[in-house]
Amino acid sequence: MKFSPIPQLLFLFVFSFSIAWAQNDKTRDMSNCRASEVIEQYFDQNPDRLIQYQNFNEHTRKFVKNMENEKKTMPSEYVIPIVFHVYGTVQNGDPVDYNTIVNSLNQVNEEFKGLNDDFNTVDANFNGIKSTLDIEFKLAKLDPNGNCTTGVIFYPEESGMGNYGSPAVARDSWDNYKYMNVYITADLYGNGVPNNSGVAWYPDTGMSDDGLARVVMNGQYLTGNTNQEFASTLTHEFGHWLNLIHTHEGGCGGTDEVADTPQDSQSSGSNNCSETSDCGYLINYENYMGYNGALGCYKMFTVGQTNRMLAALTHPARQPLWQSSNILATGVNNADGGVVSATTDVFEGIVNDGSFTETLDITISNTVFATTGNLVEGVHFNSDMPSGLTAQINVLNATEAELTINGNAVNHEEVDNENISIEFLEAATVDSMACTRVGWDLMFFDPYRIVYVDNDDLSVNSGDVWKPFTDSFIPSLGGGTNYGGLFYNTGHPSGQAALQFETYTAAMVCEGSTLNISMLPENTLISTNSNWVNGQAYPNLHDVRSNAYMVWDGETNFAGFKFAKNGLQYHGWFRFQVSNAGDSYTLLDYAYSTEPSGDIFTGQTTLSTSIDSFEDFEISVHPNPFNESLYVSTGNLKGENLEIEIRNALGQSIVRKKHDNVSSKILVSDLMFSSGLYFISIEADRGKSITKKIIKE
Repeated sequence: MKFSPIPQLLFLFVFSFSIAWAQNDKTRDMSNCRASEVIEQYFDQNPDRLIQYQNFNEHTRKFVKNMENEKKTMPSEYVIPIVFHVYGTVQNGDPVDYNTIVNSLNQVNEEFKGLNDDFNTVDANFNGIKSTLDIEFKLAKLDPNGNCTTGVIFYPEESGMGNYGSPAVARDSWDNYKYMNVYITADLYGNGVPNNSGVAWYPDTGMSDDGLARVVMNGQYLTGNTNQEFASTLTHEFGHWLNLIHTHEGGCGGTDEVADTPQDSQSSGSNNCSETSDCGYLINYENYMGYNGALGCYKMFTVGQTNRMLAALTHPARQPLWQSSNILATGVNNADGGVVSATTDVFEGIVNDGSFTETLDITISNTVFATTGNLVEGVHFNSDMPSGLTAQINVLNATEAELTINGNAVNHEEVDNENISIEFLEAATVDSMACTRVGWDLMFFDPYRIVYVDNDDLSVNSGDVWKPFTDSFIPSLGGGTNYGGLFYNTGHPSGQAALQFETYTAAMVCEGSTLNISMLPENTLISTNSNWVNGQAYPNLHDVRSNAYMVWDGETNFAGFKFAKNGLQYHGWFRFQVSNAGDSYTLLDYAYSTEPSGDIFTGQTTLSTSIDSFEDFEISVHPNPFNESLYVSTGNLKGENLEIEIRNALGQSIVRKKHDNVSSKILVSDLMFSSGLYFISIEADRGKSITKKIIKE
């Protein structure tokens, strides 16, 4: 299914800005660029990619040397189809809507073409080598399935797209050989740091094959959300996507592989937009690929950089995008007028029964609907819904309608995610539309289960102070790499060393309002009603042990945690072992429920029995539907101690009661709650539990 994780990979190239706040503007402190170390690590573990990179660099050198002849066979202008994936319409307090994306893309296109207001004010020392690239990045108007699109896709809040192997990137990507994919998120690395601005990768066929080629940008630094110069950071990232290197790469002894950019070690941008010499040269401080631009300097690419980008457009990972056949397939030049929806991913209801409860918006342009109220399938529209589901479209006004999906998808537990579409017929609108089909991805959950992991023990102490915790399902609030980690912190606010667990602001079950992680005995319920306390930024992390909190000393017990995935919350437990002296601790194992907001008991490792095998215990619940009471026939669980719980469709507990040494039948009475779908769970000994759907009339 689409939610299955992908293997964690290493970074190819990372460029990040760490932003410091000054008064009411967002300025920068360029101290956190990890490009060199990450590239070296990537190539150490992927020598075949290093060879590909080196070979293409050699191709680029020859291409540039023979530029005049190369240009004869290349187009004079380029169009690149692009799709923006936006995770949350408010990011770090700033709006990120369709217009934000359009304005940001317009600025990028202007700066590549030299149409920015300050292009004609380039320092006289570099005015002779400033250059432009006749390229236009255009929003796609057809998605990979041929449906209409705005080219801007909105998702629930999620983070970590700056991590190379982010599950969200591959999950949501559109074909990298047809579309340039840009991801907009408030937290690039899923580590709770809100002010990393951007990251991008060089052309690489392996990345494109895996759906990982991309640019990632923090929404608070898009055009309109920060000053215009710093918004040019997006142009900087697009430059990386076209194989440009930092002008200061490697310092005075390094190279950006471009002949006309002076050597520069000013990676911090400390010259403050003034003429400064470095490495024996005057710095090209207005260059988009330096770090000075955020101070107000970004103005130009050089001739050598433009030539390098032209060579990049011949790379097998970039060349297919600008081909005329792909321009047609992505519809970037299509006339306006069509049908779109702001939603693309539609999630199965958390009851996991193949139903969909979300109402989907539909908007048309350059025409109006010919009628109001419910449209008739076969007359006004056609649909391709999976077996068991039907489409109902209600026209709200001249240009807006709502789609409701009714029914339950057949075999929903066995099928992967499915694309559906609605095709509007001539009778639906007054005038014809250039694009008449809109589509969505139906996102099915796997059958819910408890995932138990007996990991290699992770320990920290004074000699080994940090151990990252990694799980492919737990997405680091979207990143798919480190959810957190064990930390022996000598810099604890108390002034003494402490044992901490880093969650990157995710919540854990704690004592009161403190960050002290509760020590939970076995069989403790972890649910939405547990005492959740969010983590904070370093050094105020969750405490397992400090000089003011020592209950874990010498103990082996459980801790409750939760995490977000696809905008939904999940619960789980860790088992920690703390030394007698409280100077070290170990993560022994952990488990979590894949049911959104689902309950889990500390120590629980399986769901034991699925809904479909309910009859295995010869248990029945009747009447069903029920009114104010129902009976549970206990079957071959007679004589055991049972706990019966009724939960609503949101996973909230409505009734919970223990019954000791049960007879053959139990009366569950006084069920005075509202009508609807519920779940009844009968639990005997640990690991023996069964669940059934019930309906209240």
